[in-house]
This record gives sequence, structure tokens and C-alpha cells, in this order.
Amino acid sequence: MKTTTHTVACRRALLSYVLLTITLFSFGALQAQTLPVVGRVLWRVPFNPTGAIAYAPSVDLVFAGVYGGMIVVVKGSSGEPQDTILTDTWRLSPDGDPLSVSTDLSCSRDGRVIAVTVRNDDVSKVVVLEYPSKRILLDNLYISALSSEYITYRITVSPSGRYVTVPDSGMGAVSLSGMRLFDLAGDTSCIIANGSAAFGKVDFDDAERYMVFSTVGRVGSDPQRYRNCISLADLSTFPPTVRDLNDYGRGSISADGRYIMVSGAGVGVDPVTSDPITLPRASVYERATDSLIWRIYGDLSGSRWRFDEFNAHQWSKDGRTLFTRRQSLKVPADWRQSGVLYNVGDSLPYARLCDTCYFMGSKAEPDDFGSLAAPDLRTGFVNAFSQGGLVAVSLTPTTSVLDVGLDNTSIVYPNPSTGEVRIRCSSPTPPERWGLTSINGQEIASGALTLNEAHPIDGSYIVRIGTDVPKGTYLLTLYGEQGTVVCTQNVVRQ
Repeated sequence: MKTTTHTVACRRALLSYVLLTITLFSFGALQAQTLPVVGRVLWRVPFNPTGAIAYAPSVDLVFAGVYGGMIVVVKGSSGEPQDTILTDTWRLSPDGDPLSVSTDLSCSRDGRVIAVTVRNDDVSKVVVLEYPSKRILLDNLYISALSSEYITYRITVSPSGRYVTVPDSGMGAVSLSGMRLFDLAGDTSCIIANGSAAFGKVDFDDAERYMVFSTVGRVGSDPQRYRNCISLADLSTFPPTVRDLNDYGRGSISADGRYIMVSGAGVGVDPVTSDPITLPRASVYERATDSLIWRIYGDLSGSRWRFDEFNAHQWSKDGRTLFTRRQSLKVPADWRQSGVLYNVGDSLPYARLCDTCYFMGSKAEPDDFGSLAAPDLRTGFVNAFSQGGLVAVSLTPTTSVLDVGLDNTSIVYPNPSTGEVRIRCSSPTPPERWGLTSINGQEIASGALTLNEAHPIDGSYIVRIGTDVPKGTYLLTLYGEQGTVVCTQNVVRQ
């Protein structure tokens, strides 16, 4: 009997050891897992951006806010400048200060309708304009009550440009409840009850039958009131019929209207704290039945930055791919660095962003930082003040990645400028002259450079473009011997 008991005890100990070994090995394998890396820089336009950004996929145009009172229009595939939209003449009153800083942008799929939030240090407002005519369609759609309110709310243009969502001045704090839906085709508008203009942009299906947005309310029988419940508006009637999805986070809808995608944690109504109060998760639902198709859970172990667990996200418009931020301490550290990509149906991500990439998904960012992706989630666009201007990055796995923060790019400063700038080139070739051209290629000014004009500390060159050059965005090029291009930078004449 002793032998049998001893044998059983040994077997139990061995089994416990094996199970412990498997558990530790599994955790170690998870921690050591190597994911394909995305984030290769496709192009960069190094101006001084405000963070506002929008993308019109059917015409491949990126609209990006630039300090100095303008929106720059570039090709999404190449970054080639196409146009500028001047905003520095927009005011609330004829004698008011210019609202020259664009802080949020949204556009129709073809870029024909653009909504923009513009501000100065005291106030902001929302304007809708037609493009490329640049004719203002609607002015003063929303005028902020607080100087910093523009950070909180987001505006959205529907795919065809028929609908525009903005905060509503009659509903109190926009972070709690306040959203108005404009129907440009019907020349009318309505209040979306309890609709929140915070927690990112709303989303439409391509046919504009449905709109997914955040509301202030409850999830099922949960007595807790949330600031970011998910609701669905049926736009076949106006005002639309609204129903709740019984989930929290930030919502999206697939292009065909079949799937509703949600990501994030539940956030309470109490404005004193921004901490999540329920577990973060990402989910996909069948719209017609509200049946849950896929879900992955996170946790709140991520210390200071735990609010980013599944908070920033971007879904492909077919509902099959998710980019999101992970901050859980239970996932590998490299997953938490910049974000990961999931295929819907999988429990593990298939790729991650490079360590110095700054793509954040369509999260509502603070001033000077915005990002979004193309509908197929294969390309991301980042408009970030401190990360080198407007950048396009590949979100497709590759074996070669150029990190956004590591390339030795040329810089020009101050930018905007009142007439004199310093430009430093990454090329070792010494320049001999400079030229200033419009974004359409017209030569505006030129001059010679001498070694005496080189800055003794950082090797930059002084270029006096002149105070008689009209305000606008230009290309400043330095040339070496025989007219070879040393470097080219965007410069804004203020």
C-alpha cells in the first residue's frame, strides 16, 4: 500500500510539474512570439501639421491641416501636392480673429464635400464646403462654448456627402450628449437623442442606410450609465429610427451594412475620471440579428495607459480586419508598443506596427495628432506635428520596415515663416542655390547660397525667401552642382 500511495503521489507531482512546465512554456512562447512587422514609410510631406486629416478613397486624395491657415491636398498614393484650401480668412464676425487652425476634418468618399473644424485660441466652429470649388455650403454649424472644446468632439461626412454630423449647441456638454445630423440633400437637420459627439467619428455604410454612433445610456439591465454606448440609426426615415446595440466602446459598420464592429471599454458618465469601468473588448455583430460573431477580451492591467486597451482602433470596411492598441501586461511587450492587427475570427494578432510608428487608428486624438487608414486597412495616413509631418505607412506585413522616427529626414524651420527660414538637408552634398516653386510647379523666387550662410551648429542653410512672397504653401529646393537636387521641403509663407 505504501508503494502504491508513493507511486500515486509521484505521479501527481510529475503531472503537476508537467502542467506547470506547459503553462510556463506557453506563457513564455506567448511573450516571445515574433509577429510580422508593418509600418514601412511610403512617403512623407514634412510640413507643420495641425493633426486634422481626412481621406477620399475614390479619388485618392488626402486632406491635411497645416499651421498657417490652410488645408493641403495631396495624392494618397504618392504624397504629391495637388491643391491648398485657405482658411485664415474665416472668422466668427467681420472684426474677429482668424480661425486659422484646422483641428478636425472629414470628407465624402469622392472628396466633393468636406467638413472642417477651425479654431483660434478662444473659439472654434464647424464649416462645410464644396470641393474643388471651395464654396462654403454651410457656415457656423457648431460654435464652441469653451476654448478647448474642439479637442473633445468629432465631425463626420457620410460617404456620398449627403449627411454631416456635428455637436449640437442645445444639448449641453458635447462629451455627454449633443449631436445633430444634417441632411444636405433635404436641406434639414435633426437632433440625435443622447447622441455623443465624443469618442471618435460616427460611421456609415456605403449605401447610407445605417449610421453607427455613440450615445449616453445603459447596456441591457446594467444600472450603470455609460458615455459610450453603441447605437444604430436607420436613415430610411428622417429623423431616423434609433435602437441601442447593448454594447459599449466605439462603433463602426461594414461597407455593405452587414456587420457592426465595436471596440473599447465602458466609460462612466462621471466627467471627473476618464478611467474605464468595465473590461475592454473587441466584437463583431450581425446587424440584422444583433448576434455576436466574434469577440476578444482585454483587461485593465496596463497601468497608466490601460485606457488604450482596445480603445484606439480602425476596422477595414469589409469587417474582416482590425487594428487596435493593446496595453494589457498579459500580452507580449512588443504588442503594446504601437498596435497590432487581427483577422476577425482569430484569437491572436497576425502583425504589429514597427516600434517607432505613430499610426493610432481613428481614435480621437489631441491637438497636433491625427491618423486614419484606407478602407481596406492596407495603408495608414498620419498627420502628426512632432513626428515629421504628413506620413503614409504600409499596414501590410513586409520584411523591410523603415521606422518613421529613425530616418534622417531634412527639416526646415521656422515653418510657417514670415520670410526667412533655415533648411537642413540629410544629403552630404553642399547646395549652391535655392528655388521656391508653387505646388503646381511655378517658380516664385530663387537665389544663391554661400558657405557663410550655413548654420555653424547643425549645418542648416539660411534662405531669405522674401516678405513679398504671397501667403501659401511652397516647395523649397536646394540645388548642387549642375542643378542636381540636394533636398526639397514644403514651406509655408505666413
